[in-house]
Amino acid sequence: PPQDQADSVLSTILKTFRSGILKRTTVPKREDRQSQGVGYRLLQLFAGMSIFLAIILVMHVGWVYIGNGMDQIHTQQTIVTNQGFKTAQPTKTDGSTRIAKPQTGEPPTEPEPEYSTVIGWMRIPRFGTEWQRAIQEGTDLKVLDNYGIGHYQGTVMPGSIGNSSYAGHRTPGDLGPADTLKPGDPIIIQTAGHWYVYEMQSSWMTTPDDAAVIADQTDQKDARLITLTTCKYSLDEQDSLSARLIVRGRFKLLGQHC
Repeated sequence: PPQDQADSVLSTILKTFRSGILKRTTVPKREDRQSQGVGYRLLQLFAGMSIFLAIILVMHVGWVYIGNGMDQIHTQQTIVTNQGFKTAQPTKTDGSTRIAKPQTGEPPTEPEPEYSTVIGWMRIPRFGTEWQRAIQEGTDLKVLDNYGIGHYQGTVMPGSIGNSSYAGHRTPGDLGPADTLKPGDPIIIQTAGHWYVYEMQSSWMTTPDDAAVIADQTDQKDARLITLTTCKYSLDEQDSLSARLIVRGRFKLLGQHC
C-alpha cells in the first residue's frame, strides 16, 4: 500500500541521516590521537631548533663585526707596543684639541723599514671615527694575518713621489668597507712624526695578477699617490680571491705632530 511505501522511504532516510551523524561524531581512535600528538611534538621540536640556530647565527655575526674587531685592535696594539713604536699624543691648548699642525713645503722622506716593522697607523674616517689599523712592512700572510695593513715592499714610503701601496684583508675589521669610500674621502697615514693626508679619487676591480696597480704611474710621474688593494667581497673564499678591489688616492696635505 502507498502508506507502507512511504513508511519504508522515511525509514531509509532516517537510517541514512543517523548514519551520517554517527560518522561525523565518531571519536578518533587512540592511535589517531597519538599520531597527531607525535606530529605536533615534531613541529614544536623543529620550531625550537630553528629559533636556536637563528640565535646562534646572530651571535656569530655579532662576534664577527664587534668581538673580532676588538680582538684585532688588541692584537695590533700589542704588536705596536712590542716594537716600541710611538706616536705623539694630541695636546690641548685653551681647551681645544690639536692633533696635527698643517705644514707647507716638501714632505719629509720616511726611512725604509725592515720587513714586518711597524711604520705607522692608517686611519680612514669613512670606516668610523675610531677605525685605525697598524701598518707593517710587507704584505704576506704573516703580516696581514695580524689584522692590520701591509705596505708593499719596493713601493715608496708615505708622502714620497710615486705610488705608496698597501694591502689588507677584506674582513669587516680590516678593509671590508673599502667599497664604501667615495671621491674626496680622506685616507690618513700617521707615522712617528707626521700625518700624511690623501684624498680618495677612484676605485675599480681587477685581476689578482695585475701588478701594474701598485707600480709608479707613468702618466702621473710627479704625483704622490696612494693605492689600497684588497680582495673581492664574497662569502665564498675562492670567489673572494678571484678579483681585487683597488682604491686610488692622491696626496693632499702634510701635518706634523704638535
